[in-house]
Amino acid sequence: MTRFVSRVELHGGTWDEYEKLHAAMVGQGFLRKILASDGVWHDLPPAEYCADLPVAREQAIERVRVAASSVKATYSALVTESVASIWYNLPISA
Repeated sequence: MTRFVSRVELHGGTWDEYEKLHAAMVGQGFLRKILASDGVWHDLPPAEYCADLPVAREQAIERVRVAASSVKATYSALVTESVASIWYNLPISA
């Protein structure tokens, strides 16, 4: 499995469109939270996602593109293959 962290911006996106994006990203295996080494889940900043997938970067960005394009025609997306992540002050997921 490879960890991917993604950021998606819906150009001119509304709150409702981002809610649809969140659901579409879950459908592609991406969550709005990240698991810490101590087993605690933390919420990611808005429109950021994390996934542990058995695919290459090219397939990961394709999953993001499928999700984003199902909501809005114009968007920007970034996918990073992550070896390790570190963060500060992300809230603990409910």
